Amino acid sequence: MEKIPREEVADFLRAIKRGWITLAPIVPPETLYPKWLASNGWKVCVFDDAGCWDYIEWVESSDGRRSEYQDLYPEVSEPNPIYELEPDGDEVETIWHWTTAVYG
Repeated sequence: MEKIPREEVADFLRAIKRGWITLAPIVPPETLYPKWLASNGWKVCVFDDAGCWDYIEWVESSDGRRSEYQDLYPEVSEPNPIYELEPDGDEVETIWHWTTAVYG
């Protein structure tokens, strides 16, 4: 299966932050792994650590490419734009609708 380059995933997250792509939680939620369907057809799954966003578990593009945790967060010291684009503060609820995604 073809992987999605990290920079393309970063562009996806950037578009979400800017409001160019919207998200809808996929419910009912699954314990620890809430999922979303993006308006561009992509899907994203996040690890829920005690009710809080922790990291992206996997992301799948509308054309079937997929990258998983080890692809998105390699153990290297180079800068990783994905860390900088993960939601913070109110974005978790206002953009990602965390409560609906986690609790249904």
